[in-house]
Formats: sequence, structure tokens, C-alpha cells
Amino acid sequence: MIPVNTLFINVTGSFLLALITTAALEGFKISTDLKLGICTGFLGAYTTFSTLCKESSELIYKSHSLYSLTYILYSAFLGLTAAYLGVIIARTAVSKLYNRTVENLGEN
Repeated sequence: MIPVNTLFINVTGSFLLALITTAALEGFKISTDLKLGICTGFLGAYTTFSTLCKESSELIYKSHSLYSLTYILYSAFLGLTAAYLGVIIARTAVSKLYNRTVENLGEN
């Protein structure tokens, strides 16, 4: 009963948004326009809070309040968890790339 497709899209979108913005802020020089285009344009179109709301309302309307509540809680918990993992992975990647770059500069 839970709209798994929308849940998957929103969770992966949360992960990618956190990954890209963290990498852009903490390591890689990405232009503001490109970051805005990727995060707001592409990922904003990819994920959809309005669909989550619409599908939750439809579940309530069809007397599936427990499914609606479960869907909303899963979306929030999994989305936040995915975003947290995106931040951790981006920070780890930036740190490793930065250390590798510093080591290569020291060899020259």
C-alpha cells in the first residue's frame, strides 16, 4: 500500500542532494549556477514533496491512515538517514582527495 516508488525517489534524492552540496561546500569548486541547477533544478524535479503529500492524503481518504502515517514516517526517517550518509560519504571523499593532492604536491 505504501508508494514505494516515490519513497525510493525521495530517499535517493535526499542522498544525492546532501552528497553534492557537501562536496561543493567542503572541497570541490563548483560554480553557484551549476550547483543551483543540479540541486534545485534536477534534484528538485527528481524528488517531490508534493507527491508525498498527495499520496498520503489519498491513503487517508481511502481509510488507510496507518499506511499514510507509516509512509510519512518512513519518508522522513529514511530521507534524513540518506542525507546523513551523503554528508559522511562526501566528507570522506573530499578528505581523501585533499590528502592525496597534498601528498602529490609534496613529492614534486
